[in-house]
Amino acid sequence: MAGIFDKIFPRPKKQAADEKFFQLFSGYTPVYTSQGGAIYEKELIRAAIHTNATNCSKLSPELHGEVRKDLEIALKHRMNPFMTTSQFLYRLSTILFVENTAFIVPVEDQFGRLTGYYPVLPSSAQMVESRGTQYLRYWFGSGQTTAVEWEKVGVLTRYQYDNDIFGTDVTFGFHTAVDIATDVIDRLHTTAASHSRILVCEIMGNKAGWLTLNAGIAGGADVIIIPEIPYDIDKVCEAVLARSASGKTFSILAVAEGAFDVAEAKMKKKERAKKRSEAGIVTATSRIAAQIQANTGMEARVCVPGHMLRGGAPSAYDRVLSTQFGVHAAHLIAEEKYGRTVAKVGNKITSNSLDKIAGKTKFVDPDDNLVTAARDIGVSFGD
Repeated sequence: MAGIFDKIFPRPKKQAADEKFFQLFSGYTPVYTSQGGAIYEKELIRAAIHTNATNCSKLSPELHGEVRKDLEIALKHRMNPFMTTSQFLYRLSTILFVENTAFIVPVEDQFGRLTGYYPVLPSSAQMVESRGTQYLRYWFGSGQTTAVEWEKVGVLTRYQYDNDIFGTDVTFGFHTAVDIATDVIDRLHTTAASHSRILVCEIMGNKAGWLTLNAGIAGGADVIIIPEIPYDIDKVCEAVLARSASGKTFSILAVAEGAFDVAEAKMKKKERAKKRSEAGIVTATSRIAAQIQANTGMEARVCVPGHMLRGGAPSAYDRVLSTQFGVHAAHLIAEEKYGRTVAKVGNKITSNSLDKIAGKTKFVDPDDNLVTAARDIGVSFGD
């Protein structure tokens, strides 16, 4: 008996013998796995998501560019043969807030003509490549599978917390992560002051130091160490001792997890990792704390908030920004403009072609105005 899977995917694409993972520049394994919807079982969370989804369902899509008249009329009222546009937006919003990732696939008729879009909820998905073409392969709870060309798929995701995506001033999720990291640093001040300790806070940021830089400034860190500015441990210790000499018995260090010193900056990544492994170094922060304690005689401890920075309720700013991004993404889909990523440049919501930004990372410029401002208020970067 035919089901909705057969209606949306009348010609499901079977796995090809040469199908393999599509290699990303970042080295990230392109795999999505559903969280199972357990969070939606909590009444309070379900009520909050329902309120947000209801508000989203009231949005009125605007189509731009050249669109078939019959498709334009259909999309304004029924995004696919199975649901109204309001129901589509409600389901899409609910999936996004429960799973943090939502997929939109095209619905085509028997002749391959586009008739609408459907927000699917797969149990897992993988980005694969076959014969030079990229696909998103989906698996569903029923055991059925298919693949859709990457350029035809809409992907919405939350919590791009690193703010290192090239081509945009800010990513949604970043401000929330900064708020949480700032709160952690704020709370460290109490223990650091009362116990006269050096507290080293490790903040997420393997390649770029945006999160550490912003949280460090907002939280009042005395030393900020980021990957873009290799540190000299002697300079770090000098900053700590200078505070001590001025009567301040504690110091707070905000350190990006991917930080490395001036000697390591001359090494390749694998060489750097091998050297650390041989020396028994687990993290950059643990080594910095040990070196400070050995060189200054002051007690140093490490705090790692870790993945707490990635979760929790999004800030008001991120909620507004993600709504703007989602609306713009929907417009791009309606215009059949695929292979693009939504961005905010200045105060304008726009988009970038993936081939212009793929493989690029937005790093902190050592001369960035935030770095300069931090230096002007006495923050040391260990250089």
